[in-house]
Amino acid sequence: FFCKMSSCDACQAPFRKERRGLKCTLCDERRVAEPAYYCDKACQKRHWSEHKAFHAQLAAEFQRIGARP
Repeated sequence: FFCKMSSCDACQAPFRKERRGLKCTLCDERRVAEPAYYCDKACQKRHWSEHKAFHAQLAAEFQRIGARP
């Protein structure tokens, strides 16, 4: 079983068993099936411009089908 949170979405550094990554808060709030995880706040901030586009697409799809994210 492959778990997406095995590495940082920004720098792809692998996570160790004893230290999980930081989950994107918006992914968590929206209960995204495969949320983004990061090593630290710096990686999360660096990746935000790219990841923000994902959330924009998700919001547009929810709006298209008349659901709330």
